[in-house]
Amino acid sequence: FNMYGGNITSNMAINYAGVYNKGIFNLYGGKISDNKSVGNDSSTFNDGEGCGVYNGGPLTVDTTAAFTMYGGTISGNTAGYGGGVYNKGTFELSGGTISGNSAAQGGGVYSYGSGTNFTMSGGVIGGTKENSVNTAKYYGGSEAGKNTSANLGGGVFTSGMFTMSGSAEVSYNTAASKGGGVYNNRSTFSLTDGSITNNTAATGGGVYCDRSVTEPGNVTLSGNARIANNHAGDANSNLYLLENGTVAANGLSAGAGIGVSTAVDVAGSQLNVPVTSDTVSVNYFTSDNTTYITQIARTGCIVLTQRSASTTHNHSCVCGATHAQSNGHDTEENLTNWVGISDLNLITGAGNYYLTDNVTLTEAIAYDSGSYCGWEAPDGVVLCLNGK
Repeated sequence: FNMYGGNITSNMAINYAGVYNKGIFNLYGGKISDNKSVGNDSSTFNDGEGCGVYNGGPLTVDTTAAFTMYGGTISGNTAGYGGGVYNKGTFELSGGTISGNSAAQGGGVYSYGSGTNFTMSGGVIGGTKENSVNTAKYYGGSEAGKNTSANLGGGVFTSGMFTMSGSAEVSYNTAASKGGGVYNNRSTFSLTDGSITNNTAATGGGVYCDRSVTEPGNVTLSGNARIANNHAGDANSNLYLLENGTVAANGLSAGAGIGVSTAVDVAGSQLNVPVTSDTVSVNYFTSDNTTYITQIARTGCIVLTQRSASTTHNHSCVCGATHAQSNGHDTEENLTNWVGISDLNLITGAGNYYLTDNVTLTEAIAYDSGSYCGWEAPDGVVLCLNGK
């Protein structure tokens, strides 16, 4: 089935309301929108499966079922699992947009089961504005909130293999509980290039890495991977690791930037909390919590540790005040916690930063009637240009 245009819209079923694929489905254009998989209770939508596109299955994983999305739009669909796409086979996303979908789990994409394969080399899951957000939440009714594991993965819920590369973008998604951008359910997730930004959740706004002793999961970050500007409420929350959870990261390169936080009490129970499982030569991580810092330990791994007095930046700022002063910029904000960075890509959320080295601006920024090389500071970022 090749779809180049047209609309599949406003259908309703217990499951698979939009497209049910057991063969080969190529989406080049058109729109799959406003369908509803209502499940067994049409008042809650909390158990219907695969609203926009259901690929593979249904009882077991079927990797011969192949859905490839080159373009087009999947939007405004509602289900219990997989508002936009429910994948139980092989799903490749290289272009197009999956936005504005809702489900209890996997608002944009729900890729479920050992053996499933979801590869994203381009396209967008989410968007840039409020009405394009994919959401994972309950809808009320008699079953609301009954399952504590629900409300997971606003953009993507994965329990198989998920790979992001190239220009792939997961942005502006939200989950009521965990994993606003991506919820990795004890499985294999690789981020090579690509970006996960501006997502929100109660915990793990960017990526929530679930794990257990027997199923620790496998997360690999490489290339220009970027997990930044994600939030849990007003707090920075990018890559969220559980106790003993780590990632492989020795393949990261210039342009990468990863904000990180952990379920472990860095100050209380463990002074150096491992972030990477392998050794690295350059630190591309920053702490979401400015009370802590990331650094390369003697083992060569990245760790989260408490900020010491020697890491406090006390340089006179451009305005003449020192950063150690509480009201140095005529505000109520205490500006004592500053993070030293050598690359602007290491700014992964709101906070106070200073440059430890010169940087070269190469990105074209539109301004008035032209464009110039520049850098646009994210919301809540204060940058000192006076060095160490």
